[in-house]
Amino acid sequence: MKVLAIGATGKFAGLVVPALVSHGIDVRAPGMVDRVRLAELMTEAAGREVIAEDLPAGSTLPPGQPDGLGAMFAEYDRHGFHGGNPLVLRAVLQRAPRTVPSYIAELGAARLTAP
Repeated sequence: MKVLAIGATGKFAGLVVPALVSHGIDVRAPGMVDRVRLAELMTEAAGREVIAEDLPAGSTLPPGQPDGLGAMFAEYDRHGFHGGNPLVLRAVLQRAPRTVPSYIAELGAARLTAP
């Protein structure tokens, strides 16, 4: 059994497959974006400056953050964020997935047309 999840906006939010409840599936868009480029994309979409900054040496993440989040951020800093293989996401969506830049641009365009 698959359950289609619809978000508050009425748009597709995801599929729930009971056999996979405690498992993950790699559903990524293609391409690679590092945090500096992501900040640039957000700046373009928001129309105001967004800056990717390093945390001061020795600082920690706020309480309540998932274990390993700092290590994940350090890995992204070293190697960027690899969007990966979009094959599974393409199959789930039944269309080509958006890239991170196109998704950020879409969010920016939606902001401009929101009431």
